[in-house]
Amino acid sequence: MLIEKRVGSPPNSLVKYRTRTQLLSTQAKILEDRARRREEEASRARKHERRSILERRSKKLRTRAELLREQAVQVLKISQSFDILRQRNPRRGILIRGDAGFGTIENVMFLSELGYDFLFKGFSPHTAPVLAKEVLENQWIRFNPIISVAELGIIKLPGCPYLVRVILGRTKTAKPQVFQYFHLITTVPERLKDPIGLLKLYNARKIFEAFIKTGKNVLNLKYFRVRNFYGIQFTLVLGLLAHNFMNWARREIFAGTPLARIGTR
Repeated sequence: MLIEKRVGSPPNSLVKYRTRTQLLSTQAKILEDRARRREEEASRARKHERRSILERRSKKLRTRAELLREQAVQVLKISQSFDILRQRNPRRGILIRGDAGFGTIENVMFLSELGYDFLFKGFSPHTAPVLAKEVLENQWIRFNPIISVAELGIIKLPGCPYLVRVILGRTKTAKPQVFQYFHLITTVPERLKDPIGLLKLYNARKIFEAFIKTGKNVLNLKYFRVRNFYGIQFTLVLGLLAHNFMNWARREIFAGTPLARIGTR
């Protein structure tokens, strides 16, 4: 939602996302029906122990049903908030890039339903080796001396109801003919980015990660006391000014002294 406030909304509707409400409500009703049957069985049970077991099961089922009902309400609230936002904002294309920590099936489903384009590294380390078994040697394309990639096309991943494009990658290890595998999940069509171009686009994230690490480790920009955009911007500017001032002071004021060689951290 914060992304859409700043750069606009994707062109797709929220119909897919709203179907979650109906799905969650249906699952909740199934659990409530099961809970009711357990309660009826408990009322007919002769043994106290059997009655207690059935009552506990019924309570657990109703608790799970309540959680699903709450999730359904939350999904409805979120979709309504997005509706209001998308009525005001011009529609634009948004591509979300993320590492394997974001490449879960749940996130892929969520972003597909909201209409975002994305490029993730797959979360599960077991998926890529399984997919690699179906790839012929002549399908691999050399990316660099260590990494090769292969186009798997538009497929369904285990547990995901939506079709996504998958690029498989393999990395050489110290042992001959032994590889480590990874996979990229995306909605970017092949006509826009071939497998090589897609991996380059994913790897471009490293520039931002290096900037963040430098900010934390060199400029000590770790614990911001503000959360809004302009407050963070102001904090970054102050940090950079302090860094530049220390470099200038080291060179101009402390020249010829041991302080001239001191680190700026």
